[in-house]
Amino acid sequence: MKKKLNRFYYRFLVNELEENQDRGIISKQQKEDMLTYYEEGIGLNFIRVLVTVGAILIGLGFLLLVAGNWALIPDLLKVFILIITIGLFMGASYITEKAHPMTSMALLYTASIIFGSAIFLINDAYHLGLQMNTSYFIWILGVLALSALRKDILLFLFAHGLALIYLFTSFNEFIFIQAILLLIVFYLGNYYFKYKQILTFSTLVLSLVFMLYAFNYYDVSGFMTAWFFIIIGAAMYYYKHNLNYQIFQFIGLVSASIAAFTLTFKYVWEQQTFIDQGSYYSIPFTILYMIFLFTLLTKRHVTPLVIIGIFIMRFYFDTLYDFLPRSLFFIIGGVMVLAIGFYIERYRKVIVNDEDTQKE
Repeated sequence: MKKKLNRFYYRFLVNELEENQDRGIISKQQKEDMLTYYEEGIGLNFIRVLVTVGAILIGLGFLLLVAGNWALIPDLLKVFILIITIGLFMGASYITEKAHPMTSMALLYTASIIFGSAIFLINDAYHLGLQMNTSYFIWILGVLALSALRKDILLFLFAHGLALIYLFTSFNEFIFIQAILLLIVFYLGNYYFKYKQILTFSTLVLSLVFMLYAFNYYDVSGFMTAWFFIIIGAAMYYYKHNLNYQIFQFIGLVSASIAAFTLTFKYVWEQQTFIDQGSYYSIPFTILYMIFLFTLLTKRHVTPLVIIGIFIMRFYFDTLYDFLPRSLFFIIGGVMVLAIGFYIERYRKVIVNDEDTQKE
């Protein structure tokens, strides 16, 4: 079975193999043999984007029309209108599935949006008393069902986004069972969709937000939460495996750095009863973490450089905001941001040039 690559990667592979053929490194037959293991998949399709945007606009326009006259519509007619509309979009999606698959999926996306809106509108009409997070949970289940029905990765990603909103709107409520069940479904979905990088990224972010929710629910201090995420982030960064390891590294480093960023503030350290002067701990910690980030630069990673720039700007704002005139403060800050951006761009070019030299 051939491995599908998106249009960009497939053409990049073909160009690289042709260059190696021109240099005499491989023969024409070897190039063709290598390409037999790959095939060009569907890239970003303009028609698909166009029909998707069009269908979504139609759906949103209909919802605005209904919402604008919501108070004037009898309750039973409200439910009838919403059910019929969802049914029409889903029916149209089913009818056009074979002849116009892109249009079919766009219609299904619209049906999923109308379904979510219908939950909130019906709850309002009949005063069902559903909490906002409960409405989002029902919406997630519906989107997951549609994603499974049509085996669509975009709907699955949309469910991830709704799940993030669900978690953020439930920080003070007990939703462990629902959240864990959703995470199980999302991890199974990663397996089903063959561990696409975007899905791995989304599910890992969702998992970390769930951990944050758990710590918040049980009133764990910010100090302990920060250290937990630093440890988890380090484990994700350093534990090597073959499952989208670069995604794990990136998310691990970013999550650990966000946690470390909170520990640069002295009041987080002062949450501990035995610490009176948090600055005695926050400043040495910041220096050590910056040294750690600089060591990562030797591995030709750009992300640590971006994080270093953010840390520098944090101390600039914290230290000089009250001392400099506002105009001078923002001018110097702007110059610093431009300088950091310039250095990051230059650093990336150095990495690319080094990689090209190694290939040659």
